[in-house]
Amino acid sequence: MCSSLWLLIRGVIVTSQSDSSEYDSVSRFFPPAQGLDEDHVTGSAHCCLGPY
Repeated sequence: MCSSLWLLIRGVIVTSQSDSSEYDSVSRFFPPAQGLDEDHVTGSAHCCLGPY
């Protein structure tokens, strides 16, 4: 992907089934437009994942 196009994307949410029986899933949010490699406080990302 072109690096300039990547900066136009607000963020990418990556989810996966958890290996632990304590959690159903795990997720990470990557916001390149904010100059961060990873947002460790993914509260807004989890709001849109709730229905799933």
